Amino acid sequence: MINIKAEIVRIPKWEHTGGIHNVIKFTYMKGEVVKFVDVAKKLSKSVPDQDPSGVPRTSHQKFCRALCGIIAENACSIAINKTAEKNRKTIKLSVKGFESSLRQIDLTLERNSRNFDIEIRSSGHFKQNLEEVYNRDFSIIGWYVTSKKRKEIKKDFYVLVLFPFLEDTIDKKIESGIELYIAGGATRETLEFMGSDTDLKQYGAIYHVISPITKGLDGLEIINKIVGVGDKRILGDDCASF
Repeated sequence: MINIKAEIVRIPKWEHTGGIHNVIKFTYMKGEVVKFVDVAKKLSKSVPDQDPSGVPRTSHQKFCRALCGIIAENACSIAINKTAEKNRKTIKLSVKGFESSLRQIDLTLERNSRNFDIEIRSSGHFKQNLEEVYNRDFSIIGWYVTSKKRKEIKKDFYVLVLFPFLEDTIDKKIESGIELYIAGGATRETLEFMGSDTDLKQYGAIYHVISPITKGLDGLEIINKIVGVGDKRILGDDCASF
């Protein structure tokens, strides 16, 4: 039985040059999602009690953040490893455990005797019009500081993963299966060159972002960039199953 499916979804760009922003859609069937539930319950105890703006999180919200974070890292790991395999690239990808909000690193990758840190940002949304989500509503988020987090180390790569549902529906999603999109990303250098500072409507916060998503690398491009395979289109144009 296939428990995880991946496919390419094409989002039309609104900018005057046109073009397509490719994202990698993963679908985790119920049988695969439940494998992460117990780990997420344990990890949720380490999720901060407040969000970056200082709003308290409920235990349910902390569990949702933990579960979605684990699945986002898993999907990105699959995409990275499959891309490396198809290009005969030798890499070593590691999932890092939680250390602190300052030094937290989600994934580390070793290739060509160099180490790279990868930050996975994830967010949920209720809107089903993906053109609006990608061309207007969401940004690729790099490093940031808030009233609760005064400093953060910069990573080599930032990947944005979007979940097309909100936290209060997570129990239903566990039963039916979870979808997510590797929406896009950016390198540290690109963020420094193209990014700008904004508070994202959170008082006292400074986020360094590329806005909207379609101004950054798309889902395929950021995975290829991480693996170091240039502009090749890997994972196929239609569908892959794992």
